[in-house]
Amino acid sequence: MANLEKLFSSKECDIYYNLEIHLIHSRWKGIYVEGARLQEIFNMLIIMLELKKTDMIVADAREMLIITAADQEWTINDWYPRAVKAGFRYQGLILSKNTFNELSVKKISNQYNDVLITTHYFDSPSEALHWARDIRIAEKEYRGSSKESLN
Repeated sequence: MANLEKLFSSKECDIYYNLEIHLIHSRWKGIYVEGARLQEIFNMLIIMLELKKTDMIVADAREMLIITAADQEWTINDWYPRAVKAGFRYQGLILSKNTFNELSVKKISNQYNDVLITTHYFDSPSEALHWARDIRIAEKEYRGSSKESLN
């Protein structure tokens, strides 16, 4: 965790900035959360995207409990559009073994196709971080080849 800067901490969720990969990393703690409190935590993710000028979130949702239908609707119709406006483009989701949580997370993320947000699902943080590193490497290579083609 040496490359992580803690940005937000609550009994439900911690939010970090990964300095190495330039992403926001959330870790849910298995405490049920809904309504205004869930919105507060999700809104903190947008604030951190803007603060750190990054476009990627890796969410460790293995301990996250079910998301209510009302919170799903709010996330789809309110949170995602504001997150995209803040620059959100990539999400790596480490999913819970709780089938109901997995279904609700996928229902939410499936509302946004890969044109707006590239989404991948993982079983472990190491898999998600490997994916995120690969994206950053590809971006650097692309920027390098773009500069060469301009010369």
